[in-house]
Amino acid sequence: MNGREAGREQKMKFGWGQLRRGGRVPLTRELQIYGILVLLALKLLVLFVFFSNSQVFPVWGSESQREILFKRQDTQPQQLEGGESESESKGEAAGRDEDESFVREGNVVTVGGKGPRGKTFHLFQLRGHMRSGTHWVANLLNLHPQVDIKGEYNLLPLLNGMDTTLKSKVNIIHKYPAFGDILRNGIGDAIARMMYDARFLKPVKHDAKWLGDRSPHSILPNIFPEFPTIFILRDGRDVIVSVIFHMLRTCRPGESCALHKWYGKNNATLVEFAAKQTKYSTQKDYFLSHPQELITADDEEWVRGLGRSWARLYEDYSKVVKNTPGKILLVKYEDLHQNATVGRDRMFRFLGADPAKAAPISLETRTNAGFGGKANWAGFYRKGSMSEWKSFENENFKRWVKEEAGAALVAAGYEATQNW
Repeated sequence: MNGREAGREQKMKFGWGQLRRGGRVPLTRELQIYGILVLLALKLLVLFVFFSNSQVFPVWGSESQREILFKRQDTQPQQLEGGESESESKGEAAGRDEDESFVREGNVVTVGGKGPRGKTFHLFQLRGHMRSGTHWVANLLNLHPQVDIKGEYNLLPLLNGMDTTLKSKVNIIHKYPAFGDILRNGIGDAIARMMYDARFLKPVKHDAKWLGDRSPHSILPNIFPEFPTIFILRDGRDVIVSVIFHMLRTCRPGESCALHKWYGKNNATLVEFAAKQTKYSTQKDYFLSHPQELITADDEEWVRGLGRSWARLYEDYSKVVKNTPGKILLVKYEDLHQNATVGRDRMFRFLGADPAKAAPISLETRTNAGFGGKANWAGFYRKGSMSEWKSFENENFKRWVKEEAGAALVAAGYEATQNW
């Protein structure tokens, strides 16, 4: 073999050292290398598929294998410090059927399938302006062992965002409306799941079948019209008086509060409110003996703002009730005050619950009209009376409310005309 043939043979030899040195590899050798790598990849894929359906690597496995693993972990409570199990530390919540199916159809939720083991729950909403009696109505409804209403969810920012998104002309939902249904149903399922899980928050009601969301805000946007809604309405003038007492109680002197956030543009309003806070902090029933000092000339901004807010909520109710007949129940605070038992039973029948199973109204459960007739000027449940606004009215107050909410007061039946 001469030198030229020896060199050609040397070039045809293949070795990892030659690859590292950047040596030339013939095309046939390159194809052989790729073939070997492909065979190795196929072998690894076969091994992965084999182990995915076994118990060796369940976390890598199929969806069914992962569900089995997670269910096993749920049924085996972890031991915490002191020997207490995780399920024991969760208390009543440990009894949740987390491994069972959860299906929502409208306002009806089925957990555990539709067979004999399945459980059915009905979702509903309680709405109304703040200080209109939503807490009282919730207490009345909770007298029933099968009704569990909790709050406040206050999902209005989410609902407003959804409404804007669904109505937008610049997103893909406008072109493909089915995407909007996917979004709405997904959010609805999430809300339903929260309301279901709230059953396990104290007080726990194991027999509950009607689950409610108590949030003091407007019915609109009515993203989920399938949810039956109880709307509590109170005279807007009493609402305004109740709000200012609520703010005097909850806002600390010198600190910003909700009243400042809503209606704090006028500095005179804030100065006047601070003066009222000082009087209230030293004597809780000060305005009972000085009623004309509660609403003064410098309070115009917040009185007008609350009047507009109350009128808007009533107008929102009027719109929704026309479009969803049978889904909205109007409950007037004043009617409920006159006969709480009759009003309560009417709400139970609206939901489909048997009124006969409810516990009686009592002072202990804070379900008596007016909370037993004893005013608590320093408490959350302050007085709960009707036409209280007449004790604090003046010409400014009447003019401001008429201009902002006079038409709504007439439409709601609180006045025959605006000449009150």
